[in-house]
Amino acid sequence: CLIVKASGIAVATFSNHGFSLGSNFDIIIARDAADTLALRRSTNAQAFRVYGTYTDASNYECIAITRAAITVETAGTGADNIDLTLTPAGTGNVVLPGGVLLKTAAALTNGAAASMATLTNAPSAGNPTKWIPINDNGTTRYIPAW
Repeated sequence: CLIVKASGIAVATFSNHGFSLGSNFDIIIARDAADTLALRRSTNAQAFRVYGTYTDASNYECIAITRAAITVETAGTGADNIDLTLTPAGTGNVVLPGGVLLKTAAALTNGAAASMATLTNAPSAGNPTKWIPINDNGTTRYIPAW
């Protein structure tokens, strides 16, 4: 075990269990298996952030990986409405396993149309009640959802 001190205060330790950081050694970077880096400690959820800008804890832009989410975060003068882009190499695809392409956690807006809907004609007001917007090269088009 090797303990690194700054001004007499322990700030990092190296051991067979990994590399620990923080005054309470609550950040542990470990080897899970061959070629596998892990950020873990007990049953506590961990977070990993990569900052685009950082002035202080109240003023930054970053991407955060936590438990089961990848999130764009901002504070202070950090820009809002930052897109999260997944970019494969060459002709590769972004693959979402499980059979669901995308689903929304927000309520969709109500739709309106001219007449009663069937599978062969146009929908009427309130039927369908939801419309799914898509961007068709700059033109917003709507897909009815029953």
